Amino acid sequence: MRCKEDRAELLKDLREHLGALLRSETPEEFDRQWEFIQTEYADQKVWLKYMDGEWIRVKERWARAWRKVRFYFILLGSF
Repeated sequence: MRCKEDRAELLKDLREHLGALLRSETPEEFDRQWEFIQTEYADQKVWLKYMDGEWIRVKERWARAWRKVRFYFILLGSF
């Protein structure tokens, strides 16, 4: 079992790596980032299987490398 500080550091690093994956500008960069994540987190087999089965297979829907149109959200309040 990891201590609380180690777990927090792991999650911080994971967020950074997933952010880099999300923001990859080209499919080749995306593939490099995904390979890095698979190597870096090789001991997390269940999580990697989940990512591959649920998210990587539909990467065209959410990864910048395939999303050439940028969407901007406008928050509307009660004015």
